[in-house]
Amino acid sequence: MINTSLTRRSALTAAAVALAGAAFTTPAQADGPTTYTYVDLGSEPGYATSVANDLNSSRIVVGSSRNGVVWQDGEIGTLPMLTGLGVNETGAIVGSAYTGASDQPPHAVVYRDGELTDLAASFDDSSSSAVEINDAGTVAGSLREAGQPGRAVIWEADGTLRRLPGLGGSSFGNESAAVAINDKGQVVGSAVTKSGATRAAIWQNGTITALGTLGGGGYPGTRATDINDNGVVVGDSQKLTGHLHAFVWSNGKMTDLGTLGGPASFASSVNNKGQVVGISDIDSSGSTNRRAFVWENGKMTDLNKVTTNLPKGTVLYNANAINNDGVIVGTASPRAFMLIPNN
Repeated sequence: MINTSLTRRSALTAAAVALAGAAFTTPAQADGPTTYTYVDLGSEPGYATSVANDLNSSRIVVGSSRNGVVWQDGEIGTLPMLTGLGVNETGAIVGSAYTGASDQPPHAVVYRDGELTDLAASFDDSSSSAVEINDAGTVAGSLREAGQPGRAVIWEADGTLRRLPGLGGSSFGNESAAVAINDKGQVVGSAVTKSGATRAAIWQNGTITALGTLGGGGYPGTRATDINDNGVVVGDSQKLTGHLHAFVWSNGKMTDLGTLGGPASFASSVNNKGQVVGISDIDSSGSTNRRAFVWENGKMTDLNKVTTNLPKGTVLYNANAINNDGVIVGTASPRAFMLIPNN
């Protein structure tokens, strides 16, 4: 275990300093689609860009700038990890960090109460990553042991490692990967079949289940990216056209969420209300013309079109996470953002 302390710095922009105030003074709207107030989260001193990956109900946001960072109460602080990938309701943060010698790969870590714990300390020559942590302290991620393919794993709150079963195949040195876990302990991610195809998967009660596809069967296949506490899964799946579309999977059925007008879309996060966020092409020009979206009530909406105070020249490219209050974080030009619903 490595002892460290979180270094707090003042936020660099007025919008970030006003974060807490903006969160509670936005007027409500009775009718019409949800609109949002934009908050620029800022970046580390001397560094122009930042990425927000996750947040909790207290609006603690984790991500990266020059290093792993956390935003809280209008301040940005440096984390002792490469990037913050997940945060639970107690404020525990997971990601990866270089914890050993300079020639060793990064390890999965959890940071809580001012201390960094190496979850893979007993695997010196392994690489690993912790992606999400639930409120019980169980961590979902991946571990690649020496001479073995990368596998989906979970670490229990006491540090016990559990390897999750695969679908019988391996591709590009990976068998499976876990990327999300809910408070019921259900885990989602992806796994490789015997035929070499990648499939979205859910692990529960010690077993793995492939979630199917939207029709396509080639590379990159299908992946799950998040699961809420109701067992609703989101991700993206290849269609017969070869393009990936965001999906929602519930009760054994996969629903295509469509796009914002272009060929592809990708879902990142789902909250307990069933609101989904992610990124979508808006035309056929490819990845240079993608926008952040929210999907609710059967409709995908470009968040740039429903954010009331978006500064001129700022583009919301990717929505990475949404909490149960509908607050969204993600990546824009030039920095990480938070969107607070007005109604």
